[in-house]
Amino acid sequence: MPKPNPAPRSRPAVLLGLILLLCCAGAAGALDDIADYVVVSEILLAPYEGQAPFIELYNPTDDDVDLDGYFIKSSNGGPVLYLEDDIPAYGFYLIALADADWPTNWTVPDLVFPELEIDTLSGGIILYDTGELVDTVGWGAPITDYYEGTPCNTPNTGSSLERKSGSYHDEERGNGLDTQNNLFDFHLRGEPEPQNSDSPIEQPPSSADNQSWSYIKSLFGEEE
Repeated sequence: MPKPNPAPRSRPAVLLGLILLLCCAGAAGALDDIADYVVVSEILLAPYEGQAPFIELYNPTDDDVDLDGYFIKSSNGGPVLYLEDDIPAYGFYLIALADADWPTNWTVPDLVFPELEIDTLSGGIILYDTGELVDTVGWGAPITDYYEGTPCNTPNTGSSLERKSGSYHDEERGNGLDTQNNLFDFHLRGEPEPQNSDSPIEQPPSSADNQSWSYIKSLFGEEE
């Protein structure tokens, strides 16, 4: 006599199994990949008409950071961008790379420095703190050493490169993911959202559960 087919697992049982699997896997590595230093969080390289190029920084730590001594270099060479003021805990810092035509519906830049030249096809920038490398972001072909792991894909005109909050991106959890691989850490954002030091703070994920549960809901949807 053939054996009866086993009863299909219930949806709650499948969800529970996924939760345990993702949380155990995430606990070992997900939080280790959240930076404990200032990172480059968003870049608009090639703006549409009515936009302007910018670099945004994010502070994923619970202390304000004095940016005195920090500076940014571009793979294109040219003048070095020296930073100033503070970046708040879990907050942002916005640098405009144009001194005119800043969109009126965007937040006001903390610093304006149009002299920094950035290649819109293949290039990168490095963030330093008193000569010590802090963060590197590159895009396009790997023709320079201004990238981590693998460069990001070059964004289309009007789209920005935005760092993820974690392996599963949550818009309300900041931009602190840093696995040392630009291609994995960033995604393309169709509508740039520059944030400055007065923008609302965004705290990084406090546990692997936050990232895992968001991912599970995206697969199964909300319970009815």
